[in-house]
Amino acid sequence: MTRLLVTVSVAALVACGSSSSDEGGENRGGAGAGGSQSGAGQGGSSGDAGTGASGAMLRFSGTASADIDSSGAGAGELPAIDRVECNFYGEILDRVDDDAGGFSGVAIGEVFRNLYAGDQRFEFSALIGGPATLTALPDDRVELRAFGDQTGAKPFWRALEVLEARETEPDRFEGTWTCASLDLAEPGFPDIGHEAEGAWELAPGP
Repeated sequence: MTRLLVTVSVAALVACGSSSSDEGGENRGGAGAGGSQSGAGQGGSSGDAGTGASGAMLRFSGTASADIDSSGAGAGELPAIDRVECNFYGEILDRVDDDAGGFSGVAIGEVFRNLYAGDQRFEFSALIGGPATLTALPDDRVELRAFGDQTGAKPFWRALEVLEARETEPDRFEGTWTCASLDLAEPGFPDIGHEAEGAWELAPGP
């Protein structure tokens, strides 16, 4: 089946807060379909660097997908979405371990959210980059913050702000995440309320 592709890209380091909106003000959203904000969150420091020894580079990645029951939808101007697929990937560089079992560093990567409506595909993508921290919790649980401070951002970005996982072996962590909506109601990117559940991991790089 041939699909018509509609893309929305944010070519900026969103976790550093370096995007700017086409309206000239402070941006929480980047470039969106039809000139709208796409919801990339406000940047900011994820934490202070530790003082321990530097560790190996780590890679993080995640996927999520969901089939949507679109029966009875799409009667208005917006097409009926029947599937959501999301993924992200990145690296933790300049890692510095702390005394509590976590670390700080710099995250770089990219996120994608794809919506399918019949023979159409709507794609959102954004680069991420900025400070990152891993906080160790009891029972081998951890929290990764690699997407900046997302206070007041769209649901998509708020769901990514803190990724929870559990250490399954040294320097390897596995968890679940939710790919939330960008909360846009436009023909160019009809993304309201559709969520997808998925898994993610953080592990040593090659």
